Amino acid sequence: MQFVWILAFFAAIIFHPVKIEAANANAPLYHLFFDLISGNTLLVHLVYALLILLEAFILQLIVVYHRLIERNNFIVVLVWFIYAFSNPATAGINPVLLSVPLVSWGLFLLLDISSKENVLPGLFSVGLIFSLASLIYLPLIWFSIFLILSLIVLSLINMREILVILIAYILPYVYVFAYLFVMDIQPDFLRIAGFGYDVEAIYEMVSQNPLGLVLNVFLLLVSIAGLIKLLPDVLYKLIQTRNFVTVLIIMLIISFLMIFVSGYWWHDHLYLVFIPLAILMAMFLAGRKRLLYYDIALLAIMLVEILQVYWNA
Repeated sequence: MQFVWILAFFAAIIFHPVKIEAANANAPLYHLFFDLISGNTLLVHLVYALLILLEAFILQLIVVYHRLIERNNFIVVLVWFIYAFSNPATAGINPVLLSVPLVSWGLFLLLDISSKENVLPGLFSVGLIFSLASLIYLPLIWFSIFLILSLIVLSLINMREILVILIAYILPYVYVFAYLFVMDIQPDFLRIAGFGYDVEAIYEMVSQNPLGLVLNVFLLLVSIAGLIKLLPDVLYKLIQTRNFVTVLIIMLIISFLMIFVSGYWWHDHLYLVFIPLAILMAMFLAGRKRLLYYDIALLAIMLVEILQVYWNA
């Protein structure tokens, strides 16, 4: 039944007009992607759908492979769709959404490192992936803090491992700076964005779609309530699961704090918050008995989201 809901939900919402955000100084590698697909409406829709589906696939892989849910179902995909489509203003291609699959794949590899005997290749891959993601969406450079804290939680911290992950993180920047130096180009992208809120933009967004504000507040309250109920249950899980949940909570907190340095992309930045939040909420729902009012609530949220997408259509 969940799979049918997902297909219906995605089919209904994907036909909404999809925009592609122009590149700016805080998205160096995004310039190449923007130049490649901008101007082709069909291609923009297709890429947008593929990015959303790719992220759903990676999240499903994370929860199943690492056994974060007790049974193999599609609840994390459904939760991801609910969060991803909660605000029509973010329905489009932007540096944040483009970096999200890379961040999620890096998270998958990071959680998998603790089960390996030789962790150095995995650490190098994780550092490289997060570095490439930061070149697409520059504020992700602050995720280096998340990586260090995660290594501490996963008991993988020593000078050699820190050095490996830092080298991997710096390596793509070395190539970028070398190219800029040879081509005599000023590296303007180093100016990381500052405080990201635009009061007038927020007012315009709310006035155009007041139903979206109600839905977002409701989702926020439900998410907080779900996390509060989930955390006591985690104490009775295996220590590996507890460590994974701790990593996800650290990622959630840092992703949320990074909103304040996201600049122009502050409203799209929520895609990064949705990564750990979708996994944690899927764990909460999967750990509960399937009750009728859960199904009714999820279906109602989906219907309201579809309605608010076409509010001004």
